[in-house]
Amino acid sequence: MTREQIKDILKLITYTIVLIFLLFNLDFTINIIKAIFRLILPFIIGIAIAFILNVLLVKIEKRYKKIFKKKKANRIICLTITFSIVILIIFLIYKLVVPQVIDSIELISNNLNNYINTISICLNDIGISNDNIKEFSNYIISSKDEILKYINVSNTKVITFVLDTLTSVIGIIVNLAIGIVFAIYLLLQKEKLLIQTKRTLNAYLPKEKVESITEIAKLSNKVFSNFIGGQLTEAIILGLLCFTGMIILKIPYATIISVIITITALIPMVGALIGTAIGALFILVTQPLKTITFIIFIIILQQIEGNFIYPKVVGKTVGLPGIWVVVAITIGASLWGLIGMIISVPITSIIYSLITNNVNKRLKYK
Repeated sequence: MTREQIKDILKLITYTIVLIFLLFNLDFTINIIKAIFRLILPFIIGIAIAFILNVLLVKIEKRYKKIFKKKKANRIICLTITFSIVILIIFLIYKLVVPQVIDSIELISNNLNNYINTISICLNDIGISNDNIKEFSNYIISSKDEILKYINVSNTKVITFVLDTLTSVIGIIVNLAIGIVFAIYLLLQKEKLLIQTKRTLNAYLPKEKVESITEIAKLSNKVFSNFIGGQLTEAIILGLLCFTGMIILKIPYATIISVIITITALIPMVGALIGTAIGALFILVTQPLKTITFIIFIIILQQIEGNFIYPKVVGKTVGLPGIWVVVAITIGASLWGLIGMIISVPITSIIYSLITNNVNKRLKYK
């Protein structure tokens, strides 16, 4: 037996022992994974922010080169413009949405009994008994009373709740701040970091594996960039069309519902349904008859979006058959919730493309 074979056997034995230990100490393993995840979370956030902003940064740098007739764009200036655009968008959304959300909550709270009566009449007209309506009304009112009662039960509970919430918020802010700083560094030094990564891979791995990793990285970058850029553009167009249509049809809450539709449109397939359901609920409590108009309008808008906007803007950049989109969204939602629904489609598309390429190569070889 050669020295290399002995080394391979020893490696296999070591990996097997470690794997058995981890499996038989599952709680310990989970705690270790959670601890590692907490440590690297700010950097994961930073990579995600950098990747999303890079889509906009690349376009700004191209425009910069054309305007100033330069071979290389000034990275600091372009990055400043990128962050300025993102901050401006967040500020505009805040100024448009937050006041309307506060007004809507106050309006619903002040007129809750009137809304219940209006909904009760509508439900009665379609054949639902008064007993069921009363039971539903009492449940809503009692739920409101229970919440208020819980808040006033004990100062200790309230203080504990506030402290826990404050701790969580501070943790999120710290992680986000570290993530943003890390994202800025990544975007400023991305070419240098790519060269360093390639050099490291070439130093420790065979040439074939380096080529394979490079191919996967290029494919991942292409799919994610196209998906993010396409989805954002498509969502903004859909939101603007929704806002214009609701203003023309005089449907209430045009601004807030259009923003909700824009945000939920980022979720493939089911996003539009979620946005429509939330929007319909807003309208239902104030003008029930307008809810039907809103739903019909959204159905027509979705047909326009699905047949004209989405194919033109996003096209086949993801390149994933419909059945696998459904599978991806279902698995993504069960694992990571809303974020999982958004990122699962491009991830599945990458896996699908890699498997397809590998199958085609094998068939060609045979």
